[in-house]
Amino acid sequence: MYEDTPKNKTSIRDIKVSDSILDMLTEYKKWQEEYKENVGSLWEDTGKIFTNEMGGWLNPSTYSGWFSKFCRKNGFKNVHAHTLRHTSATIMLMNGVPLRVVSQRLGHHDSSTTNNIYAHVIRRADEYAAEALDKALFTDGEAG
Repeated sequence: MYEDTPKNKTSIRDIKVSDSILDMLTEYKKWQEEYKENVGSLWEDTGKIFTNEMGGWLNPSTYSGWFSKFCRKNGFKNVHAHTLRHTSATIMLMNGVPLRVVSQRLGHHDSSTTNNIYAHVIRRADEYAAEALDKALFTDGEAG
């Protein structure tokens, strides 16, 4: 395992995470600190959040194995870890997050890249927008 610089400037980015995610990470870190105390001097302090049992680097194949097992157990077929990236982008776009924001979170240099990849999602979001406007304007006294 080795650590290197990202492939390009847009790969270096800060993104906001929700309070729920921060709470989960804080809880995990608390558990990890307790575990680290039990392991004592055997703990390898890599400074990473997700580690192996002794604090060392977590091999990517370990994560992939866990994820595959989770997917099989829960009936998800043809789902890979990278699918989560596409799912998050789709969720953001379908919930009205501006294309530029989604593009930045994904690390795309240009919004046109995001637009090309997710054009089908953007079209569907536009259909929802038209339906919402139609409902607001033409439904008897009921706002959408």
